[in-house]
Amino acid sequence: MNINDIAKLAGVSPSTVSKVMNGRDSSISSETRSRVLEVARKYHYQPYSSVAPQASGRTFMLGALIQDMASDGKVVAGMLEASSPIGYSLLLEESCGTADGELRAMTALLSRRVDGIVWNPLPNGGPLARGELERSGVPALLLGNGPGGEFGIDFERIGYVATEALVEAGHTEVACIAGDGSSDALFVSGYRRCLFDHAIPQREDLVMMDAGDDLPSAMASRRFTAAVTSRYSFALRLCDLAKSLRYVLPQDLSLVSFFPGAPGEESLLACSVVTPPQRELGRAAAQRIIGMVEGNDSAGFPDLPYEVVSAETIAEPPSQARPRVISVGSINIDNYLSFDSLPRAGTSTSTSRSSVFPGGKCANEAVGISKLGLAAAAIGMVGDDADADVVFGALAEHGVD
Repeated sequence: MNINDIAKLAGVSPSTVSKVMNGRDSSISSETRSRVLEVARKYHYQPYSSVAPQASGRTFMLGALIQDMASDGKVVAGMLEASSPIGYSLLLEESCGTADGELRAMTALLSRRVDGIVWNPLPNGGPLARGELERSGVPALLLGNGPGGEFGIDFERIGYVATEALVEAGHTEVACIAGDGSSDALFVSGYRRCLFDHAIPQREDLVMMDAGDDLPSAMASRRFTAAVTSRYSFALRLCDLAKSLRYVLPQDLSLVSFFPGAPGEESLLACSVVTPPQRELGRAAAQRIIGMVEGNDSAGFPDLPYEVVSAETIAEPPSQARPRVISVGSINIDNYLSFDSLPRAGTSTSTSRSSVFPGGKCANEAVGISKLGLAAAAIGMVGDDADADVVFGALAEHGVD
């Protein structure tokens, strides 16, 4: 930040900033003085006269300007793993989701004379932070959705890997549900490239944007046997639709989604996912920025590992799946009372021990069929009370449609 930038932000003239910063401000009001000093502190401004000539050597410090630790924490961990063993320290700043915070973070890193910066810029970030970086001449690596010149997560590769997992399971009718963002477009591109590589005809009716109005009818008519989604929220909607249609995943529908979290959280997820290898990205970013600093940079998009986390919602297409057996008949609730002794004539017996179990010939057969490894479907009548919820829950637990 130069004196003109500080003056503009404080709403005063450059000469006023100079007077305040050099202690010649007796003619300036306390309110103006406080405002100038606040802006100067906020953006780490130092007057030219107080800055010592910068040494020509390196500081062996790298800067990481991230959006927040919640989303970029594993990237930072990967950077530390790659930089610390070879003698580089890492200074961390967060933009906290605002252009002003991004500018303050950038000036803080530059004031510490870092050798290079790895920066995850905000989509709506202002030009001031970028201007400060360009004026400094400090090498920087911008994280992004690549591979168009930026360094980051390869969403095209994610779309390809998600689709290929379904193709390898035997699916040829795979839907792609995506949004309208740049990362979504790359995801769709990977989906299309996978189908092309496996000689599967591409159908435009199976590419649906934003999980729109066409999705329920496409599912109800079984237009596709599997789906990939570029956003986890779309996968959750697909799961809700499947539940409303009494579809069971993955017997009736296989599903793989992109998920921005990290491996280890799969037990909480509704479907199989491809997660970004954030720690590996951090290591690659640190290695790349150190190469830029030391003059041996090897440009190129990082070759990171992408794989499907768990295969719980990936199965063969229904037409190739295990035989299906349908059981038709009674479905009911059995109520059991436990007594120490049976009542005798003329007496009564009481108990506080009771049990409730779903039963009926149809339900019992369907659960038994499922336990034998076949696909089971039950046709029967239940009510709309709490007992019905018990029945549906028990049948779903055993994979009965």
